[in-house]
Amino acid sequence: MRRLALIGLLLASSACAKPLGKPGTALAPPADLAPSCSAASAQSFVGKVGDEVIEAARKAADADLVRVIRPGMAVTMDFRGDRLNLKLDDTGKIVAVTCG
Repeated sequence: MRRLALIGLLLASSACAKPLGKPGTALAPPADLAPSCSAASAQSFVGKVGDEVIEAARKAADADLVRVIRPGMAVTMDFRGDRLNLKLDDTGKIVAVTCG
């Protein structure tokens, strides 16, 4: 009997939860996370060896942080408007520059 009461209580409390929204709809980043990074300003670093130009690319993009993404590396999906992402190939050359 206690289990049945507990299950009923859990079901009732879950019915009070706020719905998450429509499935498949992406949420926009909050206004305070608006990009301060400019990937277009750092595109000139594509094709260069990543380790040698990381700081110069960060300054050119006006980014606070740099994330170097190497092949096969796990990458989180969190959005950081102040972060420059440098994607490298197997030889260490930059193949893509993005913000976020």
